[in-house]
Amino acid sequence: MKGSHGLMAVVLAAGMWGWNGGARLAAQIGEPSIPEAEAKKPADRRVQELLDAEGIKYEIDNDGDFRVTFKMEDGRTQLAWIRTPTQRLGEMEIREIWSAGYRSKGALSLELTTRLLKANAQVKVGSWHIRKMGEFNYAMFCVYLAAKSDAKTLRKLVEVACETADELEKDVSSKDDL
Repeated sequence: MKGSHGLMAVVLAAGMWGWNGGARLAAQIGEPSIPEAEAKKPADRRVQELLDAEGIKYEIDNDGDFRVTFKMEDGRTQLAWIRTPTQRLGEMEIREIWSAGYRSKGALSLELTTRLLKANAQVKVGSWHIRKMGEFNYAMFCVYLAAKSDAKTLRKLVEVACETADELEKDVSSKDDL
């Protein structure tokens, strides 16, 4: 099976959207910063209203995405992003929420990619994706929801993304960096 981890990474990374947020993510979790001259894109007011209704504190990044930090029950914290851009699936408008659970300068191990692929079959909502951003590879737990979802649904799915990603982070690194 030598070299098969690349195939698994491709399978895990297959997502709905092209991703170009590598520099943004790297900047937000402690990597080199984004140039200040980059224009800030407008955020989706619908997300802002839902987060405000739930009392969830957030920051809006240069892409107009919402960065939230959830405090976990054990005192750890976990970052999640709620994307402003949406995609269409027929008549349905959908939005992505994601949280990183692992970061590596090299390729993710065959053991880890296999574990993530197997985990995808066990979750009720969402899936693990592998994305290369800048010099790092990330294992991210991604959840998709209807853009017209209510505030409680948004909160629950952000919590699911954070809890799932944080469990991986605790298990494979015991750090609280993401």
